[in-house]
Amino acid sequence: MLGLLILMSYNTIANGSEPADFIINGKILRTDKKLDKYCKLELFEENKIIDTLNLTLNKEFEFKLKKNVWYTIRVTKEGFLPLLISFNTEMKENETVNDNKFYFETALIDTESSKYLNKEFIDFPLVLVALNHETGSFEAKDLF
Repeated sequence: MLGLLILMSYNTIANGSEPADFIINGKILRTDKKLDKYCKLELFEENKIIDTLNLTLNKEFEFKLKKNVWYTIRVTKEGFLPLLISFNTEMKENETVNDNKFYFETALIDTESSKYLNKEFIDFPLVLVALNHETGSFEAKDLF
């Protein structure tokens, strides 16, 4: 499945730890039960790795983000194309956010299937998540 399945869930932060401006969580789906069940997630802030998770497929993960920063999540697994998802948390001064949580699920594309994809787009992020200034919610915007 080439497309990214995006499921959005919006809530406010309700935990006692240091609050994050935004919370990104989701799942990387395991589409073939015969394969190894692990993948690696790297969170980049302005092109610098700031967090790494070795994740079990089909298990939820969470990253806490600050406002006014560009982030990228890179998902890697041997035998699959790397997957990039970008997050733009830029906000105008005095702008308020109605929803600060974004949830998504996606599956990786195996290298065999990737032979049929447009090679010009493989290294680009699959989706950009950014604040919709009219609704005050974060939304996914397909790039291609």
